[in-house]
Amino acid sequence: MKINIEKLEEERIRLDYPKAAFSRRFGLTSTAYDKILRNESTTFKRLTIIADILHIHPLELLVF
Repeated sequence: MKINIEKLEEERIRLDYPKAAFSRRFGLTSTAYDKILRNESTTFKRLTIIADILHIHPLELLVF
């Protein structure tokens, strides 16, 4: 599932989450979160959790 990394990082920064704290919120290490950013993909389940933390709809984080 391809993720809109720009939108993801924009929302993370808007909510003032440091990467490490943000990744811990959904059960990942900062290294694992960096891997998501590099690969621009993750599972739908994880995407839903991330979107919930960011208070946005999961579809807003997808690239079509």
